[in-house]
Formats: sequence, structure tokens, C-alpha cells
Amino acid sequence: MKCDIIELDISSYENSIRFQDDILKKRQNSQINDTIIFTQHYPVITIGRKGSLQGILATDAQLNKIAVKVINTDRGGDVTYHGPGQVIAWPIFDLNQIGRDLHKYMRMLEDTVILLLKEQSIFPKRINNLTGVWVQDEKIASLGIGVKKWVSYHGISLNVNTSLEHLAMVLPCGLKDRSSTTISKILGEDVDIARVKNVWQDKFKEVFGLEFGKLEKIPSLDKKDDP
Repeated sequence: MKCDIIELDISSYENSIRFQDDILKKRQNSQINDTIIFTQHYPVITIGRKGSLQGILATDAQLNKIAVKVINTDRGGDVTYHGPGQVIAWPIFDLNQIGRDLHKYMRMLEDTVILLLKEQSIFPKRINNLTGVWVQDEKIASLGIGVKKWVSYHGISLNVNTSLEHLAMVLPCGLKDRSSTTISKILGEDVDIARVKNVWQDKFKEVFGLEFGKLEKIPSLDKKDDP
């Protein structure tokens, strides 16, 4: 599969979604190749189709104090925190090319993270009946996809240097007995985000059999006075 890469600088969730929707429409109309958008968001909690406010542990006052927005979204999955230090991959893929099997597609997304982590001497796993990637019983990558006309959007987020305090504001997969972790927590040091993105791209190439085309780097979509 021919695939282009877009590296979008940290941007608000709302502007990022509008950008993603534009790429999605272009792919549906065969105007562009399959594309992976790598990005980060300013602090936000998103609620997927299976989620509810019950998955948020923080109070409104706590969220307002640190300027964390709560936004309903059309992806699958539950409640997820996104913020600086978390790398997000949104594959805009024509699933006719890999088969119309959403479960297979989601496992392949998880595989890209599993291979990346193993290269860091981290030993992840899957947990039966739960999505995402886990290290022991802590979630390190969250998965939530959407599909329109058999083109995928949304995707998977990987906690690299993400704030553990912020991650603790939500229940991973809505489960009270689970918590989240990060690569930096496990390794005991901050991790180079750029290097993680480069390795992750290689793992996408390996798992999906991609042939990379152009790489486009896009500055933040927000004005200086936004987030």
C-alpha cells in the first residue's frame, strides 16, 4: 500500500478533527493516497461511542483549573485523555486494500505499538476483551477508530511522556481497577518524541506492508492566543 505521512504539530482537538475530516474526504474521493497523521493534542478528554461521563474521575472544578476540555467524539471506544507527551496516530486507510475486517485492523494497529515497545525493552500485552496495549495491568496505548465508506479514521494514542496525573483523571476502558502508564515512567527517563514517531512509522510499514510516499510537516493549526 502506498502511504503518505503527515506530522501535525500539537494542536487543539477541535482543529485537529477538522483537519482529519478533510483528509478523510479526500481519501474517500481517491484524491490522495492512504495517509497517517501523527499529532499531539492540548489537554482534552474525549468520550467515544461506548463512553460516558462516568468514566471521568476529575470534577468540573478540577478540569477547569487545568483547562482540560471534555468533548464527545464519533470514534469507537470509551473515555480517553489526550495531552502533550502523547503521540497519536490517525491512519486514513482504504480498508478494501487490507480486507473489511475491523477486528483484524484493530489488532494490526495494536501490533505497531507492541513492536515499538519491544524495541524499547518494554514487554507489552493484550488483555482479553479489552482494546489497546497494556504493560502488566496498566494501559499504555488507547484505541478508538471510526470507519466511513470503508475508509478508517481516528486511531491509536501512545503515552510517551504524558502527565500521569492527567491520565489518572479517567478510567482506562471504564475500569476502576486499572490505571495508565507511560514509556517514560517505565524507563525512568523522558523519551525523545521525534524518535518514537520515527520508530512507529517503521512499525506501521512493517505491519501493514506500506510503501511510504511523501512526508509533510504541518505547524500547529491553532492561533497563538488559542490553545
